[in-house]
Formats: sequence, C-alpha cells, structure tokens
Amino acid sequence: MELRPNQFQQQRQSLSITGQVIQSIRLLQYGNHELEEFLREQADDNPLIKVVGGASDMPAKSEAARGVENNRQSCPNAALRLPISGAGDDMPGPDQYIEARVSLRDHLIAQVDLMLDAPVDRLIAREIVESLDADGYLRRDTEIMADLLGVPADRFDAVLRTVQSCEPTGVAARDLAECLSLQLAERDRLTAPMRALLGNLGLLGDYKIDALARVCGVDAAGVMELARQIRELDPRPGLQFDAEPVVMALPDIHVEMAEDGTLSVALNTDVMPRVLIDREYHARISARIDGTAEQRFMIDSMRNANWLARNIDQRAQTILRVATEIVTKQSDFFRYGAGSLKPLSLKDIAAEVDLHESTVCRAVADKYMMTPRGMFELKFFFTNALGVVDGDDMLSVETVRHRIRQLVEAEKPTDILSDQAIMDTLRSEGIDIARRTVAKYREMMDIPTSRKRKRLKAPLPLARGVLAAAE
Repeated sequence: MELRPNQFQQQRQSLSITGQVIQSIRLLQYGNHELEEFLREQADDNPLIKVVGGASDMPAKSEAARGVENNRQSCPNAALRLPISGAGDDMPGPDQYIEARVSLRDHLIAQVDLMLDAPVDRLIAREIVESLDADGYLRRDTEIMADLLGVPADRFDAVLRTVQSCEPTGVAARDLAECLSLQLAERDRLTAPMRALLGNLGLLGDYKIDALARVCGVDAAGVMELARQIRELDPRPGLQFDAEPVVMALPDIHVEMAEDGTLSVALNTDVMPRVLIDREYHARISARIDGTAEQRFMIDSMRNANWLARNIDQRAQTILRVATEIVTKQSDFFRYGAGSLKPLSLKDIAAEVDLHESTVCRAVADKYMMTPRGMFELKFFFTNALGVVDGDDMLSVETVRHRIRQLVEAEKPTDILSDQAIMDTLRSEGIDIARRTVAKYREMMDIPTSRKRKRLKAPLPLARGVLAAAE
C-alpha cells in the first residue's frame, strides 16, 4: 500500500468566540463600580474613548462638603485629607474628601514605642501587633511565638500585657472572655461573680439563668445585672480600625407603582457610565499621520471604541429586559409584600426574554433594584419552590420562611412553638413541608430553638425588670 500526500476539501462546523462577544459577556456580569473601573482603564489605553456618567460623577459635592465636619466629629481617629489644589478651577469632588484612617497596627505601635524602651521588647510587641486579626484578637499560640522569637515565655507574657493595656481596651486578647475581662478590669467591675460568669459564657449564651446563679453565687437578678454590664462592652475592639471603605450599593433599576397598582420599570441612568467616541479627534489625527503603524493604531482604536459603545448599550438593554420580566413575574410581591413572592428560576426568565440562562445569570449578578418596598439584589427574586397540600400550586421558599417568622414573632411566652408545631400549622395552611425543613429555615433566619426562645421570652420573675432594662 502506497501512502502519498493528497489535497481534499472537508466541511466542519466550529464555534468561534470573537473578542467582541467575550467583551459583551464580561460587561454584562460587571456591577456598576466594576464597569466604571473597566471603562476608565479602556479610556486610558484608547484616545478615542471618553467615559461620562457613573457613580463617581454623581453630583454630591455639596453633600461631601457638609460631611467634612461630620467626619471629623464621628471619627476621632481619622485625619482629614484636604482637597487637592492646583487642579484647575473645578470644585473638588467627593472623592477628594476621603478620611485617612489610622490603622490598628499604627495606633498600637505608636503606643508601645512610648511604653517600651528595650529593643527586644519592642520587637516582641511588634510581632504581637502584626499577629492580631481584624477583631483585635491574638489567635496564635503564644508559646510558639515566644520560641520562634527566642525569648523566655515570661518576658513574652509581660510584653503581651503591655500591649493589652493599650487602647482600645480589650485588644490582643486571646479569647472573648479575656477581651471582656480586660474591659471590665478597666472599669473596676471584675468581681468574683463576674469572673465566674466569664468562665461560663456558654451558659449565658444558652440563657441558663439558674445554672449561672449557682456558679456565680448570686440570685437570678444578679445574673441579669452581670449580663447587662457585659452588653456594654465591645467584643471586637479592633473593628473600629482598619475599616475598609464601604462601597454604597446603588440601584441599577427603579421600580415605581402608580396609584392604580401599575408598575413601571426604568434604568437608573445616573449610575450607568456611558462611552463617547471622540470622532473629531480621530479625524484630526488621521489627517496628519502618514505611517502604516499609526494608521493601523487609529483604525483599531476606532473599531474597539465602537465595539465598546455598542456592548455598553446592549448591556443596558439586556438588564432592563430581564428586570422588567422579573417585575412582571413577581408583581404580587411589590403590591402585597414578601408573603406573595412566587417561585422563580433563571430558566423561567430566560424563556420569556429569549436569552440563555447563563446570560440571565450574568444580567442579575451584582445588580440592584430600588422598589417601593426597599432595595433588593436581583438575585433575591429567584427562589425555589415548595409544594402545596392537595394541589398543584407551588410556593416560594422565601414565602414559607416569611410565614415561619410570622408564627415565631406571634408566639406568646406561655405558648412557644416547636418545629413540629410550626410544621403542623403550615400543613394546616396547605404548605407541604417537613419538620427538618422547618428547622433548616429557622436556623437560616437565626431564629433560636423553641427551648431557647422559651427562656428568652419568659425570663424568671426576679430578672424580668433587669432584662427589660438591658434590652
């Protein structure tokens, strides 16, 4: 058999994803903050792209100016960053009034450097400070730390006590009990009964007043007074430092309801950045350049700018289509509340708007809707379903959770509902649900067990007045 090269034609089907499609997919899944950051990066690389609008351009200069004094009063640890001068005649924007917060590390190092003289002690203190978590706790094993530093354990413990004497009080504690005891000692409230209570915080969490009374050597009212003092303390002293700036969630969609109950859906164009193409600049530069490389650069820049502008517009239209269909499907929620939320899946929306499920998933990711009932993430409206007894209808999981919370909130101190009782009540209302499902939903909503709720809602008579004052 002789083998020889030969030419022939063959047809094959293949899927080629262009750069434009990839860009469209990326833009759709971005939230507004990520989108604006991406567009400004594109503008840095492409001289024909100009980004306008977006959250950072929203008119809030007067609000920022009025907030300067509030920042100074509410943040004693913050140093005000003054507006940048020499940047033209424009008024400074709100981003120029950003407070420069002092970190927990810098705050503690400044204190221990004044309190400790020996270089070795300062080294130990810095290692301790560097090991603190965001809450201000020292979670590492102190014996191992001392061994790694090559210092005696008693010297390490002495430096640790020095760090624990710094502000904020309670910092560098190794557990919650130590954190609270440091704060109580400063207030001269670390009595013997309080020490006993700190050693049995688990009993306090389970609201076992009788057991705590025996352990602490006080009556029930005394236990409640100790608990009240603990509520005044800060269990996470480090959180007042190193706070990351909170990025405010701004709505992508506005939903309004007319007096007749009609719902209208609109894009929030104030927070959506837009892309403008500087065609005048393109024409002026194109007329001057002669080199092939320069011409190719301008051609590519114009093509990429057009792609980006089209993809931004397509992103906005897709989000509006998806949001409008969500409002249509969940119209009862907007009119009557959480109890009327219906089961809804990505597949349901995708079928109505003629899009792929993955496209709908990207369209709702990190997007928010402002409604007459508050602001919600679009993902909130997608819920699983539970069956209804003796029927084919379905209820959303969120509706069932809402009903469970209603039942718990309506409990009387003398009639606390068990998970079984809640299940029986829901079944009598036609909701097909198992007891373990009730327990799962209760835990997801941070609702205590019936045993704990009974203690919380029916405290001992001697402690009732103290508990009411503490709450």
